[in-house]
Amino acid sequence: MKVIGAGLPRTATTTQAIAFEKLGFGHCYHMRDLLMDMETGLALWESVARGEPDWDAIFGDAQSTVDWPGGRYYKELLEYYPDSRVVLSVRSPEGWVRSMRDTIWPMYFGDSVMHHMCAARALLDPLWRRFMDLIIIMLWDEHTGALPAEETFDDAGLAAVAPLVEEALAGAAREGINEVHQLRQLVRRTTGRWVSDNYRRRPMIIPVVVEV
Repeated sequence: MKVIGAGLPRTATTTQAIAFEKLGFGHCYHMRDLLMDMETGLALWESVARGEPDWDAIFGDAQSTVDWPGGRYYKELLEYYPDSRVVLSVRSPEGWVRSMRDTIWPMYFGDSVMHHMCAARALLDPLWRRFMDLIIIMLWDEHTGALPAEETFDDAGLAAVAPLVEEALAGAAREGINEVHQLRQLVRRTTGRWVSDNYRRRPMIIPVVVEV
C-alpha cells in the first residue's frame, strides 16, 4: 500500500482511482471492489468494524485505496502502512451535499425509487442488507462505528416525533384515508422530515410499527 485516500465519498474518488492507477499505484481499492465481491469482502469489513482488521486480506496486492470503506480508516491504515502517503480530497460543502442528496442519501431516506429499490433488495438479498448495515455503522462514531452513547435513540428519544405522526394520521383520518400503504408512506414521510431536520448529517434507521 503506497497511497491512502482519506476523502469522503462523492469527492471525485473514481477519478482519483483512475489517476492513481495511471501513475503506477494500481490496483486501487475502491468501494466498487467490495460491491463486486460482497461474499468475500463483507465478512472482512465487518471484522474491521468489530476492531479486528485483516488489512492484507482486504487489500491484497492493491497499492492504493480511495473512497469508503477504506477512507473511513485512513488513520489505522497509515499506522499499518507507515510508508504510504495520504491524499485528502475536498469539495465545496454545497456541492458535496447536493451530490450526496442525489446519490447515496436516497438509498436510506426519502420516498424515491432508489430508496424503495434498496429496501426491496435488502428484503430479498441478505448480502445487500449486510452491506447497507455496514455502511451505516461506518458513518457514525469515529472510534468504534457505534452510535454515541449520549445520542442513543430509544422510546424517549422518539417521543419528540410521535406527536407529529399522530397529527398526520389524524389528518389522514379526517380526509378518509385508510389504505394501509398510504398510511405507511405518510408515517415514513413525516418521520423522515423530522429526522432530516434534526439529524441532517447523521444517517439513521428508525423502525416504525403502526396499529391500523
